[in-house]
Amino acid sequence: RARCATSALSSSHRPKALQDHHLRLGPRWQALRALHLGDGEALASCELPAGFDHDLADWHAHPALVDLALHAGLPLVPLDVVRDDLFVPISIAAIRFEQPIPARFLSHVRLTRAVRPDAEVISFDVTIAREDGAVVMAVDDLVLRRLDDRARAAFAAA
Repeated sequence: RARCATSALSSSHRPKALQDHHLRLGPRWQALRALHLGDGEALASCELPAGFDHDLADWHAHPALVDLALHAGLPLVPLDVVRDDLFVPISIAAIRFEQPIPARFLSHVRLTRAVRPDAEVISFDVTIAREDGAVVMAVDDLVLRRLDDRARAAFAAA
């Protein structure tokens, strides 16, 4: 928390806001409560929106919460790199699942490679933890790839 001291919770910095115009996401994705940036790392505070707590009985790793937690590092990438492009997950080196993801949690995201202006891929390590710091899930080397124009057109058509 001390290293991630810069608040970045604005409409232009929300992790999914950088990608929202490419995707239609439901209300479960509106879980970001706070986002703080540091040098190559981000700390997001998330909470499943009210009325969806019943989802946790069926999902030990709620898809919307995992998606939000994994993408919380996008604001670390300079806007001239992200531009107006859609970045999609293409690989994960390892996932360690310790316990179900609670309705309220923290996501600590770290860039694993320097980001060049012409970057086609960006990568992060992500730790999802309860508010008391107990780790519930760790993801090593999540790699997101920029979709080129042809792939974006196919994605949009689908």
